Amino acid sequence: RDRLPWAGDLAVSLLANAYTFRDPFPIEWSLTILGRCGMDHIAHASSLNHIDDECSVANARKIMSASHINGIVDYSMWFVICHSLYQQHFGNTSFLLQEWKWIELRMKSLVALCSNQEEGCFLSNEEDWLFIDWTEDVKKSSAL
Repeated sequence: RDRLPWAGDLAVSLLANAYTFRDPFPIEWSLTILGRCGMDHIAHASSLNHIDDECSVANARKIMSASHINGIVDYSMWFVICHSLYQQHFGNTSFLLQEWKWIELRMKSLVALCSNQEEGCFLSNEEDWLFIDWTEDVKKSSAL
């Protein structure tokens, strides 16, 4: 393995840790590291709420999609789910408060990337990809 923290793996290891070792430190460390990934892109595109022309929206979406955790849109969603699981099993509200601004920015960026209901699609950038399994024929532009 590459020994990098992966948001998709974190959900399973978090549950295993909660039921066996009850050690919050590795989970907190992983959530903290993963939560900072790509945040400079989100901060750069934070004006998404103030733009209205199609070109500006498309540009902001492209910038924000570069912020996906582990380069995968699904893993950005898993990050939020992992925080919820962590709170369910460890109930550390001080950690939640410490990380809240990152969680909130991540959720806002995910909402901003949602397509309208007519399109029926979450992905907004041709370089985004949903993680199904490792594949050779998907162009991956982030450091996974």
